[in-house]
Amino acid sequence: MCVHESIEVLLCIRSLDYSSTSTLGSAYPTQFALTQPIHDLFTTNSRNPLFYFVRLFDTKTEVERSSMSKLHLSSTLCAAIVAFACSISNAAPIIYTDQAAFMASLPGSASTLDFDSLAANTIIEDGSSVDGITFNYDYGTVQMQVGNVFDTTSPRNSLGTDDLDVFQDGDNFSLSFAPVNAIGMFFIIADEIFDNDITLTAGGISAGLSAASAGADLGDGGIPYFLGIIDDMNTFTTADIATIGGGFFLYTIDDITTAVPLPAALWLFGFGLMALVTFGRKT
Repeated sequence: MCVHESIEVLLCIRSLDYSSTSTLGSAYPTQFALTQPIHDLFTTNSRNPLFYFVRLFDTKTEVERSSMSKLHLSSTLCAAIVAFACSISNAAPIIYTDQAAFMASLPGSASTLDFDSLAANTIIEDGSSVDGITFNYDYGTVQMQVGNVFDTTSPRNSLGTDDLDVFQDGDNFSLSFAPVNAIGMFFIIADEIFDNDITLTAGGISAGLSAASAGADLGDGGIPYFLGIIDDMNTFTTADIATIGGGFFLYTIDDITTAVPLPAALWLFGFGLMALVTFGRKT
């Protein structure tokens, strides 16, 4: 970490997991009374950038501090870049069963396929694409079909099959798309289900449906369940939806959301801009 004992350092921390037990207080015992372990200073379970200001004071006069403004700025930028690099190496994919939390944590520009731009009874053939998402499946003579028979999370349309407008337990399928680092969707189910009856796999991470995450009844007995995966630092181009098989339940899907990652350069630019604004005001 780029730290000078007479500067104010802006640490831009993003999903870090500090395991060091060393303390800033022991490193600079005469400058300030901060003896809390470094890893206790930061929240490690938040996906949004957290900005912490750690002030290191010594006996410099205001004039001397003003004359050192360039050192302040360069050290701050260094700290921000190091913190960003650390976040890349420490971030891990996160599974979501709550759509609101998923949407609030999306790391880039998001788009949602809600099937409402398609007419009811539109057939989506194996290998065909809708809004940049390609659907791959093999149900014999049965095909995917847009329907409006059942209540859904974003009325009026949802996706099922041309066999009574629903998927049956055992109707697995996959999606392919341009590189993204987040995907999530609703499964609307009217039957009793158990944990992991449906799984969403993307980027090597599998998210199992949680029976406890059931939403409110949509009005016709259908219950929405959400599954999502966000991987801030890696992209993927496919997602697989699998069920336990056996025909134990029927379901539809809706609101398939994907997010395109922000380029790493934009994160660095943002950190640098924060440093410029902050220290411009201080000096």
